[in-house]
Amino acid sequence: MTEVEQRHVDPLYAEKELTDQELLLRKLFVDRFMLHRDPCRACLEIGISDEYAEDFAEAFLAEGAVRRLIAQADDVESTKDVRATRQNKYRAWMENEATYYGPGASHGARVTAISNLMKIEGMDSPVDKDTGGVKGGVMIVPAMVSPDEWGELAAKSQAVLKGDVK
Repeated sequence: MTEVEQRHVDPLYAEKELTDQELLLRKLFVDRFMLHRDPCRACLEIGISDEYAEDFAEAFLAEGAVRRLIAQADDVESTKDVRATRQNKYRAWMENEATYYGPGASHGARVTAISNLMKIEGMDSPVDKDTGGVKGGVMIVPAMVSPDEWGELAAKSQAVLKGDVK
């Protein structure tokens, strides 16, 4: 079997050729999709009605042509400037989610968004390199022997804890 015969695809299984208008519609869809990463929203923004947006979104994402266009757009977005812009956009989305209390608001989403924003800002809990646990936050209560010995051990433990926090 020659190389050409191996690459031949049965016409029943091959992708149909797209007209210029169909290809333009898919390119517009991919442009909007890359902006929000939401296929239904992308369909709405290119003019597809609410009733059909979900169906079109599913159909577009199932097409090989659209998948190739998305892969090409992902390759274009791999520059440092584009990545920085995308990170700023994600940060803005998280800030919006962290402060949203309107219809459909989720307490869990707010907590997660705030947690991620704190990590970005370097405000997450410091991790102890030796134990892998979180430094600080809880005083260790030593084994009780006598009240005086307990006081001495507690004072030492508290001093270590304060030193770790600084």
